[in-house]
Amino acid sequence: MAAGVGRELWDEPCERWIPLPDDAPDGRYVALRVTGDSMVPLLHDGDTILVKLGEEIVPDAVVVARVPDGGYVVKRVGGVAGSRVELESLNPDYPPIVIARDPSLVLGTVLLRWCTHGDQPVH
Repeated sequence: MAAGVGRELWDEPCERWIPLPDDAPDGRYVALRVTGDSMVPLLHDGDTILVKLGEEIVPDAVVVARVPDGGYVVKRVGGVAGSRVELESLNPDYPPIVIARDPSLVLGTVLLRWCTHGDQPVH
C-alpha cells in the first residue's frame, strides 16, 4: 500500500495470513504492507495495516483509496465537500490529493497497524 505515490494492489503475492484480533468487528478485511513515507509519523515503510473493506468516507479517518491513473494510496480523509474528497498525507512534504466523491474509489478504512519492529497491533 503506497504511502506516497500510488501503486497497484492486486498484483502483489500473499506473503502470509494474519489472524484478526478477537475484538475486530464483523466484516471483510485485507492486510497490506505500507511502502513510502507520506504517512509518517503514523505509518512507516514496512508496516502492515489492517483495512476493513467498505466504501465509507469519514473525515479524519485513514483510508485506502484508488487514485485514478495512480493506483492505491493510504491517506487521511482531510475533507469531504460536494463531489470531492481531499486525501491528506501526514508528512508535510506531500501535497493533498483530490479524488471524486465516488464510493467505488475507496477500498476501506485502516483499523490498526503492525509496526515493522514488532508484531503487536496498534489500534
